[in-house]
Amino acid sequence: MDWQWALLVSALLVTSVASAAPAGRLGIIVDDEVAPEQHAVADWATQSYSVTLIRPDREGRFLDESGNAVPLGEFSCLWYHCVMGSPREMAPWYCPLTTEASTRAMVDYLACGGGLCITGSGARYLLRLGIEPYYPSMNSVKVGTGTPCGYEVMAHGHPIFEGLPDAFMVQQMGLEEHGATGFWTPEKLFSPLAYSYHCSEEQQKRFLAGTPLARWAKLEQDRYIIVEHQAGAGKVITNGPYFYYFGDAQDQHRDTLAKLTDNVLGYLWHEGPVDVQPDTPAAQTIMRRTGVYWGLGLSDDDFAAIDVMDYFFDPSLLVGTRGYGTTPWRPSLRMDKTIGVNAERGKGYIAGDIRYNPIVSIYGYPQCETLFPNNSNSEVLQAWGRDYLLTGEDEALSGLRNCVDFVLYAQYDENGYNAFLGDTGQMQFENRRGNPNWAYGWPYMNFDWPDGFGYDWKAFESFHHTTPAYPLVKAYEITGDDRCLEAARLWLEHQLPRYGPKGGVYEVDWNGQKAYWTGYNPMPPAGSEMDAVDNIQTLLAEPLAAVGYHTKDAWMLERARGLLWYVCRELAADGEWYYMSIDSTRYGLMHRSHQTAVSEPGMNAIAYLEAAGIDCTEIKYWFVRGVLLQRSWAAPSKWGFPHCLVKLLPAEPLPHDASANGRDIEFLDYFKAHHCDLKRVVLRDTIPEGFVVPGQLKLSIEGPDGRAERSVTPEELAEGIVLTEDCKPGQAFTVRYTLQVEDVTKLTIPTMPQVLLGGIETMRGPEAWVEKTSDAVHVGDYFQASPLNAKTYTSRGLYGGPLPDLAQTR
Repeated sequence: MDWQWALLVSALLVTSVASAAPAGRLGIIVDDEVAPEQHAVADWATQSYSVTLIRPDREGRFLDESGNAVPLGEFSCLWYHCVMGSPREMAPWYCPLTTEASTRAMVDYLACGGGLCITGSGARYLLRLGIEPYYPSMNSVKVGTGTPCGYEVMAHGHPIFEGLPDAFMVQQMGLEEHGATGFWTPEKLFSPLAYSYHCSEEQQKRFLAGTPLARWAKLEQDRYIIVEHQAGAGKVITNGPYFYYFGDAQDQHRDTLAKLTDNVLGYLWHEGPVDVQPDTPAAQTIMRRTGVYWGLGLSDDDFAAIDVMDYFFDPSLLVGTRGYGTTPWRPSLRMDKTIGVNAERGKGYIAGDIRYNPIVSIYGYPQCETLFPNNSNSEVLQAWGRDYLLTGEDEALSGLRNCVDFVLYAQYDENGYNAFLGDTGQMQFENRRGNPNWAYGWPYMNFDWPDGFGYDWKAFESFHHTTPAYPLVKAYEITGDDRCLEAARLWLEHQLPRYGPKGGVYEVDWNGQKAYWTGYNPMPPAGSEMDAVDNIQTLLAEPLAAVGYHTKDAWMLERARGLLWYVCRELAADGEWYYMSIDSTRYGLMHRSHQTAVSEPGMNAIAYLEAAGIDCTEIKYWFVRGVLLQRSWAAPSKWGFPHCLVKLLPAEPLPHDASANGRDIEFLDYFKAHHCDLKRVVLRDTIPEGFVVPGQLKLSIEGPDGRAERSVTPEELAEGIVLTEDCKPGQAFTVRYTLQVEDVTKLTIPTMPQVLLGGIETMRGPEAWVEKTSDAVHVGDYFQASPLNAKTYTSRGLYGGPLPDLAQTR
């Protein structure tokens, strides 16, 4: 049917307006100050339904107009007409409806069979609830008189379209009224949760009706607005296109809108009260999907039983990020000319035309067209340091020291002059004398870049949150080179103050303690009401704590503590670390993109603060929740680290001659659980080539319950031995066994251990969110021979905080 013709005749095809009042009560969720649109909804509904206006408090209660708490189970259906324009208005810091307690109450109601109708701009509420995996596209468009607002039915025969044609209008927009739309699209759906970027045909069945709003809102394609969602035994219908609802009593399409609304409420209606039981398995699954620590299913006692420092710091931080930032590692391809040259994006090259031969690459942004030591080789410096800790090799130590020389060469001096840029003809400043604002910083990239907050970064400008400062502190600890620590100190002293009004920070109070945050951009325009970002705070806390520890600088240590306390506030409010902070006007968008950039530098900062004698008990109370979420949330492909699995090789390398034959060599398989859902853990391992295959292997297995000896055949070990049937997060197991060298000439890279992990849930899409992965095989990594790591692999100091004494390297 032609859409324009359908608009003209739709009202004639509607035969009824309101149905008889059904048995039961309708709860209409309103804000503290009931908006005019919510009044209009309530006025219409009271004509046919027994209506109670309820507003959530921050404790999980829903209060009626007299201030009395009303259990949600007393309602046959709930209706939330949202009029909030900004995403931050629906975020937990501001919105009582989206706090943990209110979320649990709503999830319990839906899981037990309740129905929820959402209209207005409330589509995004479903992401908060963990019911819809996608954040809808939100558009606010000013329209003129006569704009057609209606639907084209997709789910023909669905009860909500009974008595309605295949295409119909529901509202005639008045002069310069605003239409707020919450869209989901069936193909190429952008998802901040990274479950899936496409909806299958089966998944598209959730889309009940679309709208041709694309034709007047200038969108690229038609969008699908009426969407059905299953939530345990309950159902949700989301209808997202209109900012007002029944606001115009004279609207010629009002009867059609009433018919559609009656149908939706009737479809969702539960006859009589809903028998709400708290924390049912269905509710637990929904809470799990929210992506916040609220859904991990752990009590306060469970969290308190985990030593977050022992839990977080283990070999995965070395083997899981080895060579970070450069591919391949170690780089072997040398280019005699790199300045001004293009090359394969993402690959590292040794620069033959730059002093100290740094690693150059094409930055990931499309604006970068030529090779450059991006971020002044910060990631390379960190990789060399980790490489040395893994291997103890002279080559790694030499690479680290050479990289230090380049990083110091690339640092701006007190006048903002850069010797590296000057020597290579890349200084672009007036008279080539430098930019004093960049004193003691490092050039980050070689192209101009306008960021998302409206700041135009210039080529070679110094960032304050991703620099070589922290890797320089680690290099200082490994090599004892005082220049490293001094360079990092000067950078903090001169660059941090540019990013906030009080020595580089803004101050806020939370829970009786001072918290600090620093802007993404320098002032001005820092404080532009946008650039408060969670991960920036921990990326600054890390070098502040490390330098403050070594220099005994109380100011730096206090700033590091306050920055960490700030992200604790973020976690307490939101249940996870989103990209935008509470103090940003973009807060509430729920961008999940930098959780690891909060947890790892934050944990490193805690380690240094504790080493400096700073009490971090309250900070760790929140961080244990954040890091467990990062490693346990049901999107491991997004964040990784569900466990640590490594094979430790002998401390001393074997000689490559016949004298090695006949020697007994001990191997150690190390496993630690990170994911809080892990239950059954099965370890597999095989005998590497070049060793005698014994009839029986004597295993020494050590875990939370102590040490046990076990004899197995090599075939049984290859098939798998059970380490535990009831694993807890943070528990570690070691399996030791001894093999005899048979023929040293046949020795190759050792075979890696494997584990089968039972109990992990992963999310794959709206129709198959929970998928058990007990049959998934996870392959381990290994430590190369190193006197350092062979005996200290369980030392948290090896992976975070001040390194143990490495005097032998100096």
